[in-house]
Amino acid sequence: MAKQLKSFKRIEIEDLFGDFTWDLSCRFYIETEYGALIYSDPQYGGTGELCTTTLSLDEFLHPHGHGRAKGEHRIGDYCDPFRWDEFSWVTQEMFDEELEKIVEEKASEGTLMAVPGLYEVVSEEFNNEVLERLQEKRS
Repeated sequence: MAKQLKSFKRIEIEDLFGDFTWDLSCRFYIETEYGALIYSDPQYGGTGELCTTTLSLDEFLHPHGHGRAKGEHRIGDYCDPFRWDEFSWVTQEMFDEELEKIVEEKASEGTLMAVPGLYEVVSEEFNNEVLERLQEKRS
């Protein structure tokens, strides 16, 4: 199976070649052998973000219906500067599920409360409940 763009590191993205199409605003559609990217060019008022896309070139150009082919270029040369989020493939749900696993592991190891600042937050949140339980045990 071919490597997916989402798994590429920044250095790998810089060395890719792609066919660039400008949408006549600040964005470029880049077709590579691994899939498509969209670049928001800061020279045209964009953000510098480079991200993967599942859009076809026609979908990207809609509603304008036209763009300007800019030829094949090395991404690192043509997209300067650019921001690449190597973890753009991670959804919030994936992150939260993995975080819960880590918290459960640390709790079972007895190391969770050693996380800096966590004791203060948790003890403040559950202050009344802790005191009520202690009072019940005392009675």
